[in-house]
Amino acid sequence: MIAILIAVLVPVLAKDFLVFQATQLMVYAIAIMGLNILVGINGQLSLGHGAFYALGAYTVAILMDGYGMPYGWALPVAALVTFAAGFAFGLPALRLEGIYLALATFTLAIALPQILKLSVLDPWTGGVQGISIAKPEAPAFLPLNADQWCMC
Repeated sequence: MIAILIAVLVPVLAKDFLVFQATQLMVYAIAIMGLNILVGINGQLSLGHGAFYALGAYTVAILMDGYGMPYGWALPVAALVTFAAGFAFGLPALRLEGIYLALATFTLAIALPQILKLSVLDPWTGGVQGISIAKPEAPAFLPLNADQWCMC
């Protein structure tokens, strides 16, 4: 309960750089909790966790930059796309265990950045330059500036 209160108050009370640091901390905490569930609780070794992290980030960026989708709508769509990709990768990987599962996930981690740089996907992914998106504005009912709302 105290952590939720702190998370709500930090963007309002803190300076922009502290808000940036707190936001980065929360983003990495979410990624680490997902990895903890996979490795710590299920006991499966995954080296490709970052590939799904990247897929979600690219999905949001593509939807916002290329299709003009609002930030609030792009996030759940990215979650669904990442879930579908994880399910599609995970279903055949269910038969693997130990070093073979680690190698399959490592292959995903190595292959995805190269796939994102393919010239065929340049119009969507920006190739080696990536995608630059504008910061989404905070909702009108929140007294936050763009830096406090989203540190992207």
